[in-house]
Amino acid sequence: LGVCFSLPIQGTRVWIPDPEEVWKSAEISQDYKEGDRSLHLQLEDGTLYDLPIEANGRGLPFLRNPDILVGQNDLTALSHLHEPAVLHNLRVRFVESNLIYTYCGEGGVGLEDWDVGTEMGAWRTGMGG
Repeated sequence: LGVCFSLPIQGTRVWIPDPEEVWKSAEISQDYKEGDRSLHLQLEDGTLYDLPIEANGRGLPFLRNPDILVGQNDLTALSHLHEPAVLHNLRVRFVESNLIYTYCGEGGVGLEDWDVGTEMGAWRTGMGG
């Protein structure tokens, strides 16, 4: 059996590391060719960015999931299951949709908004939570 490997092409959406946001979404603005030393990207705000790539192709960014999969109830339903995909999916479910539980196969992830300014939050903080 052969291994199928495709090089990133223009229009592909990816995640790149970011010192402030941890991961930032971008779109490839020019096809990548083997041996290229950078990947040409356009960030969501329209800024053009060149991501340095090692000569052997190491450093290529993580692929984004299709929009239809964003916010999935079960992380195993994602096409691409890696750190930026998991964090983005949890952010969409928790912050944007106020859904605190997300499954990962038979396991689960629960997120809670701890507000130490409320009586319950103060109680949980006092209990070492």
